[in-house]
Amino acid sequence: MRGRLPALLIALLGLALSAAAQSADTLGRDTLRLADVVITEARMPTRFDERARSVEVITAADLQRLPVQSLQDVLDLLTGVDVRQRGPLGIQANVSIRGGTFNQVAVLVDGVLVSDPQTGHFILNVPVMPQDIARIEVLKGPGAKVFGQGAFAGAIHIITKRAEQRSLHVSAMGGQHGLYEGGLSLSLPQGRLQQRLSAYQRGSSGYSDNTDFSLTNALYQAWLPLRTTELQLTAGYLYRRFGAMRYYQASPPRQFETNEGLLVSLAAVGRGRWHLTPRLTWRRHWDDYRLIRERPDTLRNRHRSEVLGLHVGAHRTWALGTTALGADLRLEAVTSTNLGDHRRSSAGLFVEHRLRVCDRLDVTPGLYINAFTGQPVRAYPGLDLSLALSEGLRAFGSVGRAFRMPTYTELYLNRDQPSPAVLGNADLSAEDSWSYETGLRGRWGAWAAELTGFVRQGRSLIDFSRFVGQTSGPSVFRNVQDVRTVGYEASVGYTASPLGLGLSRARVGFTYLTQDGQSPEFVSRYVFNYLRGQLVAEGAVQLWQQGERRLELSLVGRYEQRANQPTPYWLLEARLALSLPRWALYVEGTNLTDTAYADFIYADGSRIEMPRRWLRAGLTFRVF
Repeated sequence: MRGRLPALLIALLGLALSAAAQSADTLGRDTLRLADVVITEARMPTRFDERARSVEVITAADLQRLPVQSLQDVLDLLTGVDVRQRGPLGIQANVSIRGGTFNQVAVLVDGVLVSDPQTGHFILNVPVMPQDIARIEVLKGPGAKVFGQGAFAGAIHIITKRAEQRSLHVSAMGGQHGLYEGGLSLSLPQGRLQQRLSAYQRGSSGYSDNTDFSLTNALYQAWLPLRTTELQLTAGYLYRRFGAMRYYQASPPRQFETNEGLLVSLAAVGRGRWHLTPRLTWRRHWDDYRLIRERPDTLRNRHRSEVLGLHVGAHRTWALGTTALGADLRLEAVTSTNLGDHRRSSAGLFVEHRLRVCDRLDVTPGLYINAFTGQPVRAYPGLDLSLALSEGLRAFGSVGRAFRMPTYTELYLNRDQPSPAVLGNADLSAEDSWSYETGLRGRWGAWAAELTGFVRQGRSLIDFSRFVGQTSGPSVFRNVQDVRTVGYEASVGYTASPLGLGLSRARVGFTYLTQDGQSPEFVSRYVFNYLRGQLVAEGAVQLWQQGERRLELSLVGRYEQRANQPTPYWLLEARLALSLPRWALYVEGTNLTDTAYADFIYADGSRIEMPRRWLRAGLTFRVF
């Protein structure tokens, strides 16, 4: 299966179901304050202002205002989240949270775990564009008792839009370096059946040598309410084809890669006293990597990973609080010209209970028990506390254990290859950690603030390393590090009424991390390559408004300092957006200071250069 055929099939599926549905009903839509948003930081829903963990939420309204064009761009604006891009505009990026590695984050789409067992490099290869997103919830800190293995340093949950109103939007974008995009989004609520279909094509000739790309995304979703449950279907497709300049090694530099993926999920969301939700998921991902672009059959690696998952969860509110429990089953496989053919499975049981001890205090203990192929059964407990100190002011704290199994790349990379530069290790064991967090948060009218401190004690962390003084032979994946991470986060924000001119939103967030425990025997590649200092500031000013028409300017500044890179950098981005009853137009620019920077620097000093100043413009038209 190659090319655009799966995207076309998803589109035809959506249109065929639309034609068979009943006459359309128009549903109203309410605008919710963030304080009223129900989030999924636990297996049971929680109001945003009552959460007992450090969770950041970014909404669809934020995405319309900010200069972002991909999921990577969105996550780059969140405090405590480190997005290291190899390619811009949704091509490829590593994401980590609070000093973890890119393999220590779980990613979910509408409750579906989409993390890739081959490697964390593909963790953001999801068939979702910013236009599809209702909100993103980022759990900072361990999520094992909620999401199981993989949520070692945190979890990213993407919640997509529903088809609440009948509409068709078409969009286009263009910019420097031959950038183009065309897309559509169709929502069709028809009787009880709601359907939504989106498809986007994006490409560029590249901002420098061997950085051209082509990207295709398609997503179809359907919701059908029944008497005691709602059926939910998701089918998504993605395709990426791109020049991979120094993506995985410094030389030879002109590498090339193709990714392709399919995601299908079917769920039945219960609405009785017990909210029972069984969910079946199938995901397949292809990766075709060429070390030398001009010689496609020289050192070419082709991989196919596949995941079949079954999740059954339920929650119920009763006299002693809210209880959630359930089970997970996950089958993973890889077929690869480099890694070989492997299969493994995991099963888990979880229980969590939120007890309101009094009007001010919530206590939420939880436990996840996991059995993984070839590993002993492990238990991962956690405890969250939330205490209302006064009106608008809340203290919170948590403690939890987390774990992560090695990826197929860490286990088997180049095991049968002659003279490899990097070598997998089939004897790797699971990473393990205990994490502790405490903080204060407050909300007073238009103002909100949060201060958090955290500690993570990691054991047997997996690193891609060489011995000190080693001049030949491969770097090897090893369980070599016991690492203690200490960090602090602070943020303050202001959100004004959407009516009137002037400052409508402002926010500043700061993160600072330290790590210790580096072995004197090894040179670290991943574990100690973390984001030490980060400052994110954003603001929006409404310049003009007349009824539904408005003009708004948004500015975002980012400062990043990495532990292993001597020079920090500042980036400035902006969007000027005009909203009309049926039209939305914008011009935006990234890296307006024209800063030369790189998120990846090799030991020999070579870099994966990121784009300098890049200007673009786009529009969206609502057909109906």
